[in-house]
Amino acid sequence: MIAVIAAIAAVSLSNALAHSASGGLRPAVVEGRVVMADGAPAKGAVVVSDRGGQAVTDESGRFAIELPAADGASDLRLTAVASHDGSNLAGTKHARAGSTIVDDDIVLMEMQQEACSPHWVPEFAIPGVGAQVRALTVFDDGSGGGPALYAGGSFITAGGVAARRIAKWNGASWSALGTGMNGDVHCLAVFDDGLGGGPALYAGGLFTEAGGGPVSNVAKWNGVSWSSPDAGTNQMVRALAVFDDGSGGGPALYAGGSFTQAGGYPASKIAKWDGVSWSAVGSGMNDVVRCLAVFDDGLGGGPALYAGGLFTTADGAPADRIAKWDGRTWSALGTGMNNWTLALTTFDDGSGGGVALYAGGDFSTAGGVAAKRIAKWNGASWSALGSGMNNTVSSLTTFDDGSGGGPALIAGGSFTMAGGGSATRIAKWNGAAWSALGGGMDVSVNALAVLDDKRGGGPRLFAGGQFPTAGGINVNFVSEWSGTSWGALGNGPNNVVHDLLVFDDGLGGGPALYAGGEFISAGIALAARIAKWDGESWSALGSGLGPTNGGVSLAVFDDGLGGGPALYVGGAFSTAGGASANKIAKWDGVSWSPLGSGMNEIAVRALAVFDDGGGPALYAGGSFTTAGGNPASRIAKWDGVSWSAVGSGMNDDVRCLAVFDDGLGGGPALYAGGFFTTAGGNPASLIAKWDGASWSAVGGGVTPTAVYALEVIDDGRGGGPALYAGGSFTSAGGNPMNRIAKWNGTTWSALGSGLDNASVNAIGVYDDGSGDGPEIYAGGGFTSAGGNPALRIAKWDGATWSELPPGLSNSVTCFAVFDDGSSEPAALYMGGYFASSMHPELHMAKWQGCPIEPECAAADFNCDGVVDGDDLGELLGQWGDCPGCPADFNGDDVVDGDDLGALLGAWAPIK
Repeated sequence: MIAVIAAIAAVSLSNALAHSASGGLRPAVVEGRVVMADGAPAKGAVVVSDRGGQAVTDESGRFAIELPAADGASDLRLTAVASHDGSNLAGTKHARAGSTIVDDDIVLMEMQQEACSPHWVPEFAIPGVGAQVRALTVFDDGSGGGPALYAGGSFITAGGVAARRIAKWNGASWSALGTGMNGDVHCLAVFDDGLGGGPALYAGGLFTEAGGGPVSNVAKWNGVSWSSPDAGTNQMVRALAVFDDGSGGGPALYAGGSFTQAGGYPASKIAKWDGVSWSAVGSGMNDVVRCLAVFDDGLGGGPALYAGGLFTTADGAPADRIAKWDGRTWSALGTGMNNWTLALTTFDDGSGGGVALYAGGDFSTAGGVAAKRIAKWNGASWSALGSGMNNTVSSLTTFDDGSGGGPALIAGGSFTMAGGGSATRIAKWNGAAWSALGGGMDVSVNALAVLDDKRGGGPRLFAGGQFPTAGGINVNFVSEWSGTSWGALGNGPNNVVHDLLVFDDGLGGGPALYAGGEFISAGIALAARIAKWDGESWSALGSGLGPTNGGVSLAVFDDGLGGGPALYVGGAFSTAGGASANKIAKWDGVSWSPLGSGMNEIAVRALAVFDDGGGPALYAGGSFTTAGGNPASRIAKWDGVSWSAVGSGMNDDVRCLAVFDDGLGGGPALYAGGFFTTAGGNPASLIAKWDGASWSAVGGGVTPTAVYALEVIDDGRGGGPALYAGGSFTSAGGNPMNRIAKWNGTTWSALGSGLDNASVNAIGVYDDGSGDGPEIYAGGGFTSAGGNPALRIAKWDGATWSELPPGLSNSVTCFAVFDDGSSEPAALYMGGYFASSMHPELHMAKWQGCPIEPECAAADFNCDGVVDGDDLGELLGQWGDCPGCPADFNGDDVVDGDDLGALLGAWAPIK
C-alpha cells in the first residue's frame, strides 16, 4: 500500500471541456494511470491539476479528475505524488491539446531532496529604485501576501534587481513584474473587467512591450503575466481611473493622455475600456489629459468623472484645463484654470461642506479666483487653500497619520513653500493650514499612495518622484512616511557600517544584531549611526549618536555596578542620546550615558573586555591622547567608574583589540594592533601584548603600515586557539605573509599565499556546513585570495582559500554570526562600504550556511544522545554481511556479535 503524503501540480488542458445540449460549459473528466518505476500499479497516489480537482488512484493505479468548467485553451500537466517504503515519489505527465485521456502512464520516481549550499540572502537590499517614479498604487495580486505597493516610472532596477519601469514592494523587498516594459510607465490603476479573472493592475505610459509581448501604451497585469487590452492607444497614456457612468455596463477603465485613437478607433485624449473593447468618451478634448478622478458634487447627479490637463475644450465646448463627464456629456467647472491641472483627488476638510474635489497643478487662478497651484471645488465654485504653493503641485492624496487630527490632504510637487511656510516638495493641509512633512524631498514628488502593509502602526504614506533623498536620507526616488519621519524602502543602512555585534538588552526580545557606522537610517528607521536588527526590522537606539561617525567599535561589558551587561560604543561622536558623550558611550537598553568625560581626540576605534587581575574592565583603543581628562596615549581602561592609562600606551593609532591566552602559562593577555611602532616605550611593530603590567612585542611584529583586525579562533583542527591578525602588512615575524597571519603564542605562520594588494579589515569564524568544520573568513578591499579571484571576502579551510561568489563591490569592515530566530541556522553577517554585491546589498550582507549535522557517538544512530533500543534495532537491521554499514564498528564488513558487544558497551545516555 502506498501512503499518500502531498501533492502539488500545474495542470492544464486544451479544449478539455464538453458542451451541454443547451450550449453551456460543463466540467470535463481527464483519465489516466499511475505506476511505480517497475510498472506496477500505484494504488493511493494523489493526482492533481491546476484547473482544480484531484483524484486518488484505485487498485489498478487508475484515476479520473473532473476539471471545473472554463473557457479558453491551455495545456494540461498532471502531477502524482505518494510515499512508499519511506521514500517520497512523484511523477508528471503532459496531456495533448484536446485530449481527455492521458495516453501514457504517469511513472512515480523517488523525489531527490535538494542539497543545501551556502548562499547569499538578499536581506539588506539597496533602497528604492534606479530612476524616477511617476506612479504609485496599491494592488493585491492574489499571491497570498495581501495588498502591496506598485511603482511605475523610468527605472530599470528596484532594490538593486532588474525591474523594467514597474515593480512591487511587499513591505520587505522589491520584485519585478515579469520583464516589465520597454518604455516609461506614467500611471497605474486597479480594475476588474468582470470577465472572471478578478481585479487586475493596469499600467499606462509610453511603451510598446510588456512582459516581452506587444502592447500599445497600456497593459494589464493579472498577477502572473502581462496582456494587451485590445489594440491600446496610438500615443501616450498619462492617467487611468475606474468609473461607472450609469449606462448599465458597470464600472469601466478610463484612460487619458495625448492619444487620438484607442483600440484603433478615434478617441481624442480620453477613452473608455469595458474589458472587451475601447470607445470614445464624447468627442474628447483638444489637448492632453493628465489626471482623472471620480467625485459626487452632491447636486443630485451622482458620481461623475473629472479630467484635468492642458486642454481648453471638452466635447468642443470651452473647459479650461478641467472638465466633468456625467456619463453622457462633458461640462466645464466654472471658468477652470489658467494653466496645467496635474492632479485631482477628493477630501473632506471637516469644515461642514462635506467631500470636495481638490485640484493641483501649475495654475495661479481657479474659476477666476487667485489660487496658487492648488484649489478646492465644492460643486459650485472654486476656492484657494491658504496662500497655496510657490511651485507646481503634481500629486494629491489623503492620509491620516494617526496623530489625532484625522485625515489630511497631502500634496506633492516641486514647491518649497506651502501656505507661506517652508515645505520641501510635500505638504499637509488639515483644512485650515499647511505644514511640512519632516524635511521633505530634495527634488520633485510625482506620485502618492497610502498602504497598510500589516507591519503594525496602521496605514503609511508613500511618495515617489525624482528625489534621491527624503528627510535627509538616501531613499532613491521612493520613500515612506511613518507619521514622524521619512524612511527608505529597503533594509540596508544608508551609509557605511563599521562594526557588528550580537547583544541581548535584557528587555525580553532576546539577542539582536547591532550595527554601528556612518548611517543615519536603516531600512525605514531613522537611526543615527547605530541601530538594532531583530531579524525582521531595524529600530533606533534612542536618538543615536552624533554629529559625526558613530559606532566605529562595539562591545558588551558588565561594569559590576548592578545594571548587568550593557552595550558600549566607540567612535568619533560627541553626543549620545542628545547628551554630551565624547567618543564613547553606554547603552543599557533604554538610554545612553557617557563614560566620564570620554576622550579628547578623533575617535575610539576598538573596544575589548579584559581582566588584568583586578576584575574585568573595558579597554578602548583609538587616536586619543587623554581619557577622562588624564593622559592615555591611544589606549585606556574603564573600570566602571573612571579611566586610567594602560602603561605609557602607543605612539600611534590603535585600531583593534583582542584577548588571547597563548598557552605558555601567563594566562590571557590583551593584544592591540594598529599603526604604532612602539608600545610602553618599547619597539612593537604594529602589534603588541599587554599582560596587565607591561607591553611587549609579538614575535617581531608585522610590517608595513597597519594591523586592522585581531581575532582569536580555534579552527577545530587540533592546534587550539590562535590569534589571527589582518591588515595591510606583507610580512610577520620577518617572513612573507600577505595581509593575514596566525600567531600561536611563539611563531607567526601564513595562511597560504594570503590576500592580494589591499588590506584585510575584518576576520571572522563561521561554519557554513560546507566543510569539515568552522572556517576563517577574511574581509577587506582585496580582489584575490590564495592567487584566485575573491572580491572583498574569502574563506580559509585550513589549507586553501575560496571565494564567496560573486563577492562584494567594496570593502568589508566587520563580521558577526547571528541567529535571527528563523528556521535557518545562524548566518554570517558582514558590514562595510559596499553598496551592491551583484546580488545586491547596501552596506550589510548575509551569508547563509546550511544545517550542520550533529556529531553523534558511533552507536547513537538516531543521534538522540542515548544508546538504547532504537539504536539496537538499527544494528539488527544491518545484521550480516554489510560492507561500509554504520553498525560495522570494527570495519570487518560484517555486522555481528562483536559489533553488538560494542553497542551494548556504550549502552547509556551519552554525555
